Order: sequence, then C-alpha cells, then structure tokens
Amino acid sequence: MGATADGPELGAGAGRLAEGIHTQPLLTPGESYKVSFACAGSGAAEATVQSKGATEVKKVECGGAPVHMRVHDAPSRVTIDVTAVGEASGMAAYRIAEFTP
Repeated sequence: MGATADGPELGAGAGRLAEGIHTQPLLTPGESYKVSFACAGSGAAEATVQSKGATEVKKVECGGAPVHMRVHDAPSRVTIDVTAVGEASGMAAYRIAEFTP
C-alpha cells in the first residue's frame, strides 16, 4: 500500500471505460475516506459512490483533473461504479485513502 497526502492508500483499481469499474471495497466502519477518480482517453466518465443509502455522482473529464468524493462514517462496504458517458473511450481509475478532516 502506498501513502497519500490524506493517509495510507487502502484500495485502488483501474479498468477500461468500455467495461467500467464496479467494486465494493471493504472499509473500517465509522472511519472517513477520500475516494479519488481519474480518466485518460476521450470524453468523460461518471463516477458513483453509494454509502449508507446515499448516492453521490460526479463527472470525470478524461484528460482533466482528478475528481474527489468523501465518505464520512463509512459502512463496512461502499459501492463504487465508473462508467463511460456516451461514446467516451479510454481508461479510468479510482483510489481510496483514509481522510482526516
């Protein structure tokens, strides 16, 4: 595991936009996390984080700046999905790190 500005990296993954990323990583309940997303290629991706019945969605421009979401008071698992917007193509990635506000 690597280290980030927010703390140790707890999980990461990458995949082709054509297939998307669909995962439910194991987290420590009650902790806070920063989930970061990036996309390389053309177009954009849609990143979704579902936690405790709440859903947050953000657009991630391919070739643009990373997008970040916070998960506070995490359950033991969250759902992370990254899908292509329209005809987007390329690769997408996510990273989960501990977050101390």
